[in-house]
Amino acid sequence: MDSSASSAPSAASGARSVCYLGAFDQEFSRNRIIRAGLEAHGWQVSLAPLPTGLNLRRTLPLLWRTMRTEAARCDALIVAEGNHLLAPLAVGLGRLLGKPVVLDYTTGLHETRVTDNNASKPKSWRARGYRALDAWNMTTAAGVFTDTAAHRTSYLAEIGRAARRMAVVPLGLDDAWLEAPPAPEKHPDEPLLIQFYGGFSPFHGLEVILRALSWLNTDERFRFELIGDGPMHQAAIERARLLGLQRLEFIAPPDTADLVRLVGRADLCLGVFARRDKTDFVVPQRLLECMALGKTVVTAESAGVSEYFSPGEDLLTVPPSNPGELARMLRRLADAPDLRERVALTGANTVRQRYTAAQSATPLVELLERVAGGGGNVPPDRA
Repeated sequence: MDSSASSAPSAASGARSVCYLGAFDQEFSRNRIIRAGLEAHGWQVSLAPLPTGLNLRRTLPLLWRTMRTEAARCDALIVAEGNHLLAPLAVGLGRLLGKPVVLDYTTGLHETRVTDNNASKPKSWRARGYRALDAWNMTTAAGVFTDTAAHRTSYLAEIGRAARRMAVVPLGLDDAWLEAPPAPEKHPDEPLLIQFYGGFSPFHGLEVILRALSWLNTDERFRFELIGDGPMHQAAIERARLLGLQRLEFIAPPDTADLVRLVGRADLCLGVFARRDKTDFVVPQRLLECMALGKTVVTAESAGVSEYFSPGEDLLTVPPSNPGELARMLRRLADAPDLRERVALTGANTVRQRYTAAQSATPLVELLERVAGGGGNVPPDRA
């Protein structure tokens, strides 16, 4: 357990403090940026990572020891994203210790196991159990937050009134993207580099992207890069081979510094394009990252994107699952360098003005101050 960021009780230093708890990837952009934002607001952040795959008999004693240690020196505890099964135990122990427990519901259990991955049938007893556990977590925790108001609306539709308690903590930007050096100048005759990077998940719509690229296959004004890995990676490689795509390179996922450098070379960056529920309420992190580098971004129309940005000004959108419209948009942008430059500049200004780590964390700071102010596990005001 790493508690070096907060080695003394908050009362001794006068600063508020919070512990990030659970089985989570400390390098995952969502919690890493939130932690940086909290620190920018003057909160001390300690980490209490737990191993994955523990059973209840081993998890409960370890969780109790960890929370008892952290509760003695922090004002609140945050259960990191993806810890849906751990959350009820953490909330219950938080009540015993008199410390508020806040849950990051960037994804829900029902959403992960049913809506997104189809691991269970929607009307099965497992699906009903996942939905009930999500509702229980949202009802009993001191506070819950997610990434977009559209996402909160989807929880309301799926889970019910418990989701009304959610705060919206938007995405933020890592300093690596804000402080990147300018991209090297390109020769006017060089092809436009169209680039996608990500986890190759179903909602990314790799099939839509590849079909759009097939319609541009004979247009030598373009070349293409797909960066990353994930469940759809091998299928994408096979599909690209069957389509006979030229000037396309698949690149293994690099570390952050190399990724920033690679994206800095791009002319146009692609978002997500599948017609799935998740596409409508999620704003991919890479949209902000590409825009911060001054890249023109094209993605599917969605409620989440419209919540964060002004389509047509900050970025450009096409209907989901429509490779023809995506191909037409890319051709339009190839013919309109002034449009590319205007959209890229407007988008860069927007993300740099609204989505720094500190700005992203502001609603979470307000939530933490509200639930920690009373010194107990008091639910936040209902929306």
